[in-house]
Amino acid sequence: MPDGTNIKRDEVTGDPIPGRKVSILGDTHALDDIVDYIYDSDVLIHEATFIKEDHELAHQYFHSTSEQAANLAKAANVKELILNHVSSRYVWEDLQKELKDIKEVFPNTHYAEDFSLTLLKGGMNHESI
Repeated sequence: MPDGTNIKRDEVTGDPIPGRKVSILGDTHALDDIVDYIYDSDVLIHEATFIKEDHELAHQYFHSTSEQAANLAKAANVKELILNHVSSRYVWEDLQKELKDIKEVFPNTHYAEDFSLTLLKGGMNHESI
């Protein structure tokens, strides 16, 4: 201040407000060395171009399977996994069967749908999108 008064941050601010952490991984192999960067994410949005039985195709085309994404989410202690960038080769029934299996690895998993919204809770005492 011009008069020499020092104002300390804790005199004028409240307690820190925790933020939310959203991690987005696309067009990539599920890599173990990414765990530290996405650890404790509120949401992990991860491509799942292939189902688990097509893991060789996923590797060949530098993509991930839904199972790889689920294992990564589990290892990184994320709260929610949203799978996207799914190949059009799979029909809805295939994906529902795959989702059932994937939820055994990481229960809070679902497929993204066009125009869907995900509510992120936390931070201040309100909900935001």
